[in-house]
Amino acid sequence: MKRAFDLDRMVLFSDAIFAIAVTLLVLDIKFPHIEDGGTASLKEFRPMILHFGAFVISFIFIGSMWYRHLQTFRFLRTYDTGLVVRNLFFIFFIVCFPIVVSGLTENASRLLAIPTYIYLANV
Repeated sequence: MKRAFDLDRMVLFSDAIFAIAVTLLVLDIKFPHIEDGGTASLKEFRPMILHFGAFVISFIFIGSMWYRHLQTFRFLRTYDTGLVVRNLFFIFFIVCFPIVVSGLTENASRLLAIPTYIYLANV
C-alpha cells in the first residue's frame, strides 16, 4: 500500500513539472507596446508570433511526452531507485524547455545555429 502511494506521489510530482513547464512557456509571450492612438504593423507583432509558434510546437511536444509518461506509469504497480532516477532524468529535459525555447526565440533573428541545436538536443 505504501509503495503504491509513493508511486502516485512520483506521478503527481511529474504531472506538476509538466504543468509548470507549460505555464512558464506561455509567460514568454508578450504583446508589443503600441502608443496611444497608434497602429501596429505586422513587423511589431513578429516577435510575438515567433514566441507563440515556439510555444505551440513545444506545448504539443510536452503534451505528447506527458501522455506517454501517463501511459507508461499506468502499468506500474511498484518502483525502485532506477525508475526514480530515470524519471528525474526525463523530467529534467521537460524543465529545460522554457529556457531552451526562450534562447531559441530570442536569437532567431540572428540565425544562430547553437540555440537551434540546443533545442533539438533537448527534444
